[in-house]
Amino acid sequence: MRTWSLGPEDPRLQRLAADALSGPTDYVNDHIWEVKLGGGRPSALAAETTYGRRARSHRLFAGFNVNGPTLVDPSTFARAPRFQAFLPSWRRVAFSPVEGIEVEAEYWVVTSHVLAGRFRLSNTTSQYQGIRVVLYAVLEPTDGGHAMQAQARGGANVLAGVTGNLHPVAFLAGGAVPTTGHLPGLEITMDLAPHVTRPVTWCCAAESNPGASFESVRDAAGRAWDAEIGRLERLHSGRVEIHTGQPGWDAAFELSQVAALQSFVGPTPSAPSVSLVGTRSPDDGYSLAGDGSDYPEAWSGMDVDSTLYLASQLMYAAPELAKGLLDNFLSTQEAHGAVDGMPGPGGQRAAWLCPPRLAQLAWEIYRHTGDSDYLRSVFPRLLLFLNRWFSEQRASPGGSNLCWDNLIQAQAVSRPALAAGPEWGEAADVRFVLSPDLAAHLAAETHALVEMSKVLGESWAEVELERHWQAMKQAAVESWSLKAATFHYRDRETKLATGGRRVARGNAPLDVRGKLTFDPPCRIQVRVSAPEVKAGRVRVSIEGMAWNGRRRREQWAGKEFQWLWDRGIATSHAVYSRLDRLRVEGLETDVEVEVRCADLLRQDLRLLLPMWAGLAEPDMVEAIMDRSLRPPDRFGRPGGWPTVPADDRAYAPDAPGGPWVVELPLQEMLGGALVEAGYRAEAARNLGQVMTSITESLKADGDFSEAYHPERLTGWGRRGHVQGIAPLSYFMHVAGVRFLASGGVELRGRHPFPWPVTIRWRGLTVQRTDEGTRVTLPDGQESFVEPGMEGVVERVRETA
Repeated sequence: MRTWSLGPEDPRLQRLAADALSGPTDYVNDHIWEVKLGGGRPSALAAETTYGRRARSHRLFAGFNVNGPTLVDPSTFARAPRFQAFLPSWRRVAFSPVEGIEVEAEYWVVTSHVLAGRFRLSNTTSQYQGIRVVLYAVLEPTDGGHAMQAQARGGANVLAGVTGNLHPVAFLAGGAVPTTGHLPGLEITMDLAPHVTRPVTWCCAAESNPGASFESVRDAAGRAWDAEIGRLERLHSGRVEIHTGQPGWDAAFELSQVAALQSFVGPTPSAPSVSLVGTRSPDDGYSLAGDGSDYPEAWSGMDVDSTLYLASQLMYAAPELAKGLLDNFLSTQEAHGAVDGMPGPGGQRAAWLCPPRLAQLAWEIYRHTGDSDYLRSVFPRLLLFLNRWFSEQRASPGGSNLCWDNLIQAQAVSRPALAAGPEWGEAADVRFVLSPDLAAHLAAETHALVEMSKVLGESWAEVELERHWQAMKQAAVESWSLKAATFHYRDRETKLATGGRRVARGNAPLDVRGKLTFDPPCRIQVRVSAPEVKAGRVRVSIEGMAWNGRRRREQWAGKEFQWLWDRGIATSHAVYSRLDRLRVEGLETDVEVEVRCADLLRQDLRLLLPMWAGLAEPDMVEAIMDRSLRPPDRFGRPGGWPTVPADDRAYAPDAPGGPWVVELPLQEMLGGALVEAGYRAEAARNLGQVMTSITESLKADGDFSEAYHPERLTGWGRRGHVQGIAPLSYFMHVAGVRFLASGGVELRGRHPFPWPVTIRWRGLTVQRTDEGTRVTLPDGQESFVEPGMEGVVERVRETA
């Protein structure tokens, strides 16, 4: 395990939680901690939690007395604490409270309910040292609880308190006695011989009654510490170790793998394998309902895009967890092939069709593991899932399968043309819009299934899959705009990308008369600025000429509207070339009504995904790079590619919220496409931009951010969200290194970075520089690969 020296000024990961890879975790009662190197009242090296907001705070920290006052504040130590090593459920911190005494403090979340610690005190002097070690446990309970108090239990002195429905109990081994100060604590005194190291262990458990808490503490205290930590090290020996010329990058990639592994909970009765949660912080992890049904979105299931992003970061470290994520999705599959879009560990269901990305996950699992048996077990179900996307039941009246079913499935909140909630959104009805990104996902899914069929010898499936791929290719070509250097949304019937237009605006009742023409034809949209309870009796009638030359009349009631907060939006089923009359009735006179055509020409970063799926021709990729991704007045911002271009009116990076953030899954997908298209240097530049923001977030907050700011190189959104971990897989792609299941390594492209890079994995070492690449295999065999001679390097097997 790599040794670090990370202080408050460095990237660091303070979060600490039970490790789902080493044993089950408690989804509805999960205690998550943070290890802080200082701060608080009093300032201390402390482990802290709120038990999922069942306590205002619970802090455990130590004091050290060596012939003087008891030292707690790290600023008074001879050497300040620094993180040395990381595992998902374990940390090691090194410091020196006084000259001559070195301490290694270890923190280990044994289970979801138990935190254990160990201080390894070393006397580096030539004299005996008398040392007093104090464990403080400061609990600020919620109403009805009480702070930690000393009491005797089972022949030992402990500290016990009450908060919420928990009874925390803390214990210090070695015959500890209660302190006499104003803070509740336990202390032991020892004489430490010269050049001797002595461990001191402690535990804290919080169960539903004090007896159970004491039993958990006693069990944890009796564990063979070194053997247990050794087991955790072996479990996590698959992590990739990165050495670059950027220490912040190295730490971020290490911590991203730890954070990814920390994001798993379960399994549960409703999920056959462990599941992902978006955030795992001290305020999370408690379900008052007892089954997770009251959990917020981050704990109620992860969408498939976030799932794939996280899986790609831990594919080397724990591919079995990636298998579990796919299994959880497929466990919801219905007879006709549909898979739920966001299954949660508490049995939560999104009740909409999962976006077509599951075969891509299965194929990546195979590429990393070589497990053809697993591939064979999921192939029929994934083929059935894809067929559901291309089924007649999904096809629109125009015969297209390229329309999303709803706003959430389409992730419309960050798309100006589709977003319905914010004022800057066009709210184009996704059911009537052909989306190039959906064509891209269907093409990528089809390609993955073709590759799987080749491995499995299922050639019978390839003809139909190839037909699907060609259809997606044609759809992408038809949506391409050379002028805008991007792909466009198009209307489902007319196949046209129409601009926006306001038709009328005023207070109800609204009556629009006159022959208003639309060239090109568009759908009529009515927006009502009132909550549903106030506008539920709204009635709309439209008369005009449809785009096919036929007269058309529509009538809507309130149920035709989509109500979001204090606004309702409805869109015509017909596409109109002329509007003769439109009436809006049934509303109070102070309700504002707007009639408009949605602007399908407004752009977002997801419109470039056909490039990622291999649907863009080389000249299209060149145009995208030169006129969309690179220019600063488009997507080429200092912190990476934002979700909307800088020339869109919704781009407001200094305003709260908004569709302007840098989302890492999209950076990885589009950056990987640039690598494949020969733009490795440009992808490396984008990677450098997002890594700067990530390292700054880790320095400032001790955790990753949900997304990142395109201008200020800082984090944005929820702290500790798994979608913001450093993109290790993106780095490996840009670096041109892929470790193989066979034990070898594939090298591609020239070295793109200005400094040497060393990458280690399971005993295999790759060193890349401008002069070439040196590969050292686990058995010691070495190979040197000249620039431009890249390929696969594997162990040479001797023949008889």
